[in-house]
Amino acid sequence: MDKKLSVEEIIRNFEAEKAKNLDTVPETKKEETNEGKTAIIQRYTKNTFSTKYQVTIGTEFSLKELRWDLSTILKVHFWDIAGQERTGAVTRQFYKSSHGIILVCDASRSKTYSGLVKWIGNLKQYVLQFDGTPVPIFLLINKCDLPSPSVNVKSLNSLCLDYELDAWYMTSAKIDVNIGEAMFHVIKRALKVKRDADRYASLYTITEENILLHDERTHLPSGRHSRSKRCCDFK
Repeated sequence: MDKKLSVEEIIRNFEAEKAKNLDTVPETKKEETNEGKTAIIQRYTKNTFSTKYQVTIGTEFSLKELRWDLSTILKVHFWDIAGQERTGAVTRQFYKSSHGIILVCDASRSKTYSGLVKWIGNLKQYVLQFDGTPVPIFLLINKCDLPSPSVNVKSLNSLCLDYELDAWYMTSAKIDVNIGEAMFHVIKRALKVKRDADRYASLYTITEENILLHDERTHLPSGRHSRSKRCCDFK
């Protein structure tokens, strides 16, 4: 089995792919933010796009209501988490009860891939299903509409395989590429996680209606009584 790619190898692969195209996009000196998390959420929830989004500080919240099937209307809650390392301890409390995770990178800036492995490790430690397994994680490579995207398909496939991500998609919030398709699969997996958790909770939640209390005394054939501990039976 092939070994997992290191962060340096992932970046090197993406840089090599980007170098193949002479029309490269110059790197900016701004803080490595603006991957497009907020733009993706706004595109999906409101079908809008703006070039004036501010850097997310802490956590922002969005909601989309949609009809999933003939008998189901969903209210999907999106927690837009800041990607900066300094906010990690603050934002962790918001995402640890999530049913699905979306990680976003900028297709035009390979440096935005550098935190992926650390984020994945953090999420797999803190965001767990009822059985202790990690929740589904999806990777969106945003801004595919820009020239010279630094995308290495082989590296992305290896990353998803090695770190057990559900899938990755090339997206553009600006011109609405693959946003709906990606969100459909994210919500489908998250809905299964929630329904499995609800089913598990209903089986093991103790209520007055599903408990029978036995008498403390156990009747013996001789007519004598023996003291025993009170116990419970689940219906």
